[in-house]
Amino acid sequence: MILSACGLICSDCEFFGAQCNGCHAVKGQTFWALEMMPTKTCPLYDCSVNKLNFKDCGDCAELPCKMFREMKDPNSTEEQHQKGLIDRVARLQAITMLLILILTGASTVVWGQYHPQDSILFETGTVPVKIWESPTNTWQIGTPQKTYLNAAWSQPQGIITETSIPYPVNTNSTFSFVINSKSLNENFATYISFMQKYDTDTLVDRGIIEASYNGGGVWCELGNTGWTCPDGPALISWDQDSAVASHEKYNHLAVTSGKSDGWLFSRCHLYWIIFDQAPGAIVPDSVMVRFIFTSDGSASGKEGWLIDNIVFGYEDYFTGVSETPLSHSSLAILPNPVTGQSALKYDPSGQLVNITIFDRAGRLISKATNANPGNFKLTRQDFAPGLYLLKVENQQGKSQTTRFIVQ
Repeated sequence: MILSACGLICSDCEFFGAQCNGCHAVKGQTFWALEMMPTKTCPLYDCSVNKLNFKDCGDCAELPCKMFREMKDPNSTEEQHQKGLIDRVARLQAITMLLILILTGASTVVWGQYHPQDSILFETGTVPVKIWESPTNTWQIGTPQKTYLNAAWSQPQGIITETSIPYPVNTNSTFSFVINSKSLNENFATYISFMQKYDTDTLVDRGIIEASYNGGGVWCELGNTGWTCPDGPALISWDQDSAVASHEKYNHLAVTSGKSDGWLFSRCHLYWIIFDQAPGAIVPDSVMVRFIFTSDGSASGKEGWLIDNIVFGYEDYFTGVSETPLSHSSLAILPNPVTGQSALKYDPSGQLVNITIFDRAGRLISKATNANPGNFKLTRQDFAPGLYLLKVENQQGKSQTTRFIVQ
């Protein structure tokens, strides 16, 4: 995927490779800019790369600025333009976060520590599950009694397309649940994980997962990694599916079909993308999720789809930064959250260190070199409200990180 400075996917453009080789390759002098702009250069590229020396608009603290919001493809409707803004900001912020994890010492691309808030185990009275009423609905909560789908992950019960017989033809089966506000926060990523096992007629009978941010009014498929729901401010990212028995990892498929390699662990992330001037640009107070299984008119004799141990919560993605502990030291910000002025607690005291602060989008906020941590202060008026990462590096090159919230 080749991105432009403003977050468009150059490689998806019909003119790519013919009239244009991409925004960065032509230094902003795209085919349309050559025709329409007095400077022959895209204004967004000129601003972010030529004038500000950024790699793209994602490095700018003002994203999305007035020019970013107002530059519009004349062939797009206003609705298409607004949805495109969400997509572009999501791509730019996702890349910036990945870079900051690497720059601050991430040894692997892991996004953070998971904080489960609720679960659906099907044996106890946890989060309610709704099986939608339909003449063809085949979802059942019970004990699997088939050859391949022969047991739940946490026995005895799971949710399965028929507990003891092959799934029927022409089925359209749905169950759903609601993720409440405990798992939804703009400073974090919401995640959904579950165990699954399936045996279906490949490419013909299939399962998909959808989400709704407005109480079921509009549904969005939780499809491929790296795209945003058209009707919700979230960037979608899937972990690789992990096979429990073989330890193999598979790229997550947007459509569940065929036969699984035994039990698979699957996890989806919703990274909240919030900015001004975008319709619905708030973290919703709840998200509905539904699992849909459909089959065609040909009997396959296959066993269907089995789901168990659904867990959801939030991911604190700043803790994904790899930390090299400082020997015999501790690091803290007191008080935290920062509401007035807070101090940096660091042991051993008296050492000069480098202190770097990043915001939750990975942008560099400030850097102090050869600073005395005992004199270092965080003042509320110096920061916008939100979550920040503070990194301390000593003169031996060892570092430690901590997070703080500004209210």
